[in-house]
Amino acid sequence: MSHALIADLGGTNARFAIVPIHEYEPLEVRVLPCKDYDNFFDAASEYINHCSVELADIDAVVLAIADPVNKPVIRFSNNPWYFTRSEIESYFGKDKAVALLNDFDAVGHCLKVLSTDDVIEIGEAKPVDAKEPCWVVDLERG
Repeated sequence: MSHALIADLGGTNARFAIVPIHEYEPLEVRVLPCKDYDNFFDAASEYINHCSVELADIDAVVLAIADPVNKPVIRFSNNPWYFTRSEIESYFGKDKAVALLNDFDAVGHCLKVLSTDDVIEIGEAKPVDAKEPCWVVDLERG
């Protein structure tokens, strides 16, 4: 079975998980403190070496990054890590699909897969136009 490696890369923590392709439930979630690793690749290696999926079985990489991703070098505003898309592709393999997303953009993509149990309506009830802007508020983060 092929998998995607997903990660939410912030200034304090890097959250990693594995997701089977065409599924949405993250598996083997692990939070690694950024300060414990010199760079993203050291943290990614630590995660992969301790999960049930081999690097060869990872067919896609999706990184949600706490900084703009449309620059030649991705730098973090509150940790010393940096890398390029090319370095990510070289590390995981040129044949792997790679998506680099701003972390807020990544959260917005969840709207496509949330169930009605995941949604709380705020304000006056009215039909939602899928083409209009939406807001995502994570009530579990403090």
